[in-house]
Amino acid sequence: MSGPYAAGLGMKKRTISHVSTTDDEENEEKFFSSNDAMPVPTKRRRVTHADAEVVPKFRPEDSNSSVSSWLHKIDQLGDVYGWDATEKQFVMQLRLRGSARRWYDELENYNLRWEDWKSALRTAFPRSTDYVDRLEAMLSRTKRDTETMTNYFHDKVSLLKKCEIEGESAISCIIRGLPVELRANAKAYQCETPELLYYGYLSSLENYRKVEAAASTRRSTWRRASPRSNGQVERVNRTIIDGLNTMSESESTWDDKLADIVWGINNTPNATTSFPPFKLMFGHENSRLPAYPTNRPTSQEEALKDRRENAKLHSCSSSDKDVDRDDLIDLLES
Repeated sequence: MSGPYAAGLGMKKRTISHVSTTDDEENEEKFFSSNDAMPVPTKRRRVTHADAEVVPKFRPEDSNSSVSSWLHKIDQLGDVYGWDATEKQFVMQLRLRGSARRWYDELENYNLRWEDWKSALRTAFPRSTDYVDRLEAMLSRTKRDTETMTNYFHDKVSLLKKCEIEGESAISCIIRGLPVELRANAKAYQCETPELLYYGYLSSLENYRKVEAAASTRRSTWRRASPRSNGQVERVNRTIIDGLNTMSESESTWDDKLADIVWGINNTPNATTSFPPFKLMFGHENSRLPAYPTNRPTSQEEALKDRRENAKLHSCSSSDKDVDRDDLIDLLES
């Protein structure tokens, strides 16, 4: 069988054609396959408002703001992100606040270079603080009980940088601002820089609170010379009140029965000691009733009569002093 179906029915003989390449095509392939390709130019990305957020706001009214340090931060961040002078000016204009923003809005000439802007800001907002004032602010900065250890550490380090204090002197100032109960352990932790002190010791006390801080906020119900502050006195007062309610006929005569109730308390055996308070005080029991009247006199004559009777009772009781003294001596010798 001849023709295109020589190899069999339904199968057409495939013809192979050899394509010859020219020298120009080979050179073209070598050009595009070489490693020394030409770089493709890319469009430069513009700085946006979101990019400017990395720079802190400058408000001259803040006590810790410094225009020189703020401009230095813009230069540093510009070197990191590759900002040119125009983009630094754009970021600077976005981060002005307070009186600095009003100063910028009232300018008539905005055609300035970056160096001219920095000079104009330093002239408009100079910050001259006495070293003694910065030192006092640094020493007075202590850790508050409501703040974290991280917040205290970084604020303290910022004040130390303004005072140009470094090394062991800075560590001593940081420890000075800690609570008293933490200073000994902080001094025992040997370190060379404040960062090592924070990393090795202070970071473990992030949410430290004083123990006595919670107790100081509780209101005390104790009052000086108040029976509520003494349970024993309150117990005796309750006994006196119950006795007055039982013996007094009216509210206006309660003071007439007070002496009798006190006498009864002093001569009643106590449940704890098994002795009356009078015997514990004087060494013997009181066998005499109170020698003072329990009824209030109604007239001047009755009052005079009561005084005379009291004087007689006092003179009669003086003769019994020797006997009582002998009893007391016998009790002490036994």
